Amino acid sequence: MSSLISIAKNLNHSLTNYTNIHDEIFKKSIRKTMPIPFLFKAINFQELGFKLQDIHNDLSRFKTQVNDIRESGSEDKNKCTIFIEYVSKLMYAVQLLQGITRNLLLKSEGDNSYKLNDHTELVERYQKAVEEYYSLGDKMNSLFT
Repeated sequence: MSSLISIAKNLNHSLTNYTNIHDEIFKKSIRKTMPIPFLFKAINFQELGFKLQDIHNDLSRFKTQVNDIRESGSEDKNKCTIFIEYVSKLMYAVQLLQGITRNLLLKSEGDNSYKLNDHTELVERYQKAVEEYYSLGDKMNSLFT
C-alpha cells in the first residue's frame, strides 16, 4: 500500500499537468489578440481532452488509494479526509475543464450550438471550482508541513 506522502507526490505531478492544460487554454497570448495562422499553431482541444481524461483517471485512483489508507488506519484520518475532499474538488474542476475543452473542440469543428453565454457560464462555474480546490489545497498544505 502506498503512503500518503507518495500519493501526494503523484498528485502533484497530475496537478502540474492539469495546470499546464489550464494555462494552454486560458493564458493570454499574442495569438489570441492578433491571430496569424502561419506563425502560430492552433490549440489541439482533442488532445487536451484526452490528457484531461488521463488526469481524471489518475485522480480517481489517488482518491481510492487514500480512502483505503484511511480505512486501514495506517495514517491520520483527518489528513486522509482532507486529501480526499481536495482530490474530489480537483476532479470536479477537471470535469468542468473537460466540458469546456469538448465544447471548444466542437466549436473549432464548425458546431455553432455552443454560444458565448454558455461558454461564459461554464467558465464561471469552472473558476468557482478552481477557487474551491485552491482553498482546500491551502488547508491540506498546512497539514503536511
